[in-house]
Amino acid sequence: MKHAASPALASDTTASVHPLVLEAIARENGTRRSYGNDEVSERTRKKLEQLFNRFAHVLFVPSGTGANVLSVGTLLQRTDSLLIARTGHMHVDECATVEANLGNRLVAIATPDGKLTPELLDLGLGDPTMLNRPKPSVVSVTQPTELGTVYTNTELRAISAWCEDHGCALHVDGARFANALAHLGTTPELMLEGVDVSALSLGFTKNGGLNGDVVMLPGHGRTGHDEERIKRTQLQLMQLPAKAWAIAAAVEALLEDNLWLDLAETANQRARELRAVLYAGARDQIGEVLPVETNGVFFTASPKLAAAIRSHYDCYSWRTEGELRLMTAHDTRAETIQHLGSIVRA
Repeated sequence: MKHAASPALASDTTASVHPLVLEAIARENGTRRSYGNDEVSERTRKKLEQLFNRFAHVLFVPSGTGANVLSVGTLLQRTDSLLIARTGHMHVDECATVEANLGNRLVAIATPDGKLTPELLDLGLGDPTMLNRPKPSVVSVTQPTELGTVYTNTELRAISAWCEDHGCALHVDGARFANALAHLGTTPELMLEGVDVSALSLGFTKNGGLNGDVVMLPGHGRTGHDEERIKRTQLQLMQLPAKAWAIAAAVEALLEDNLWLDLAETANQRARELRAVLYAGARDQIGEVLPVETNGVFFTASPKLAAAIRSHYDCYSWRTEGELRLMTAHDTRAETIQHLGSIVRA
């Protein structure tokens, strides 16, 4: 049955593919070497390495979930566990993919705003010397978090230092990494300055891309990666696309002239506008509102307001049934936000 409500604010995965991405894929279409052994993939790898100024291994993968599993799969041993925020995507929304495919336990830690801290990690660590329990060996943070909040460089450095003190590797889930960059007004290199990242999942699908994301792994530092082992792990976890060039072409188009950052800033701005119309139209029906730092608006709504919004727009309940999430994207129209404003004022 077709839903009457619009998906326009349900998720940024519903956003359109940017025309320049489609043009780039069409332009590069033709006879290519497969599995990433082509000039488009190599060219895009070099651009990403230069942009971050640290990663030596760049892999193109079919999906964001696959990017996360592959990233942590290069870090975990069978007897290890992974520390993650309770709202973390791998914990909440990826159907136990890590557990099913890797056999590792996720230790979920409650946070007030989606962000882990050294103090919270201490609570989740337990006693790593207990041989009858999995040993925490990886910390996974999402930048920005699933609640739209953003880690500063100072916060990431503190977590990195904690990881070093406790012998853990650090994974960054960057499904909306560009939105965090736009919020902070910084570069990838500066955001991660002084942060020992062992694996990064870099998302483009939610930000003008088609299908497919990126895994970036360092070749040096505390957690160096062996290239042959990486390639075997990528294949074993079913994350080696035959036409990797198509993913690479899309990523290259988004990196050109910082298009990915422009699209992310547009999405962030639309979220700020969305928050403004909610407050202006129904302040007495809105409770807690999380900071709107990227492209997600999280708020508690009265049953009347929630029903009114849901009658026109798909939206998810988040931590509780009364907390709604509305997402914006690079192609969210001003008319959509104005229309939502008329609904909440009614």
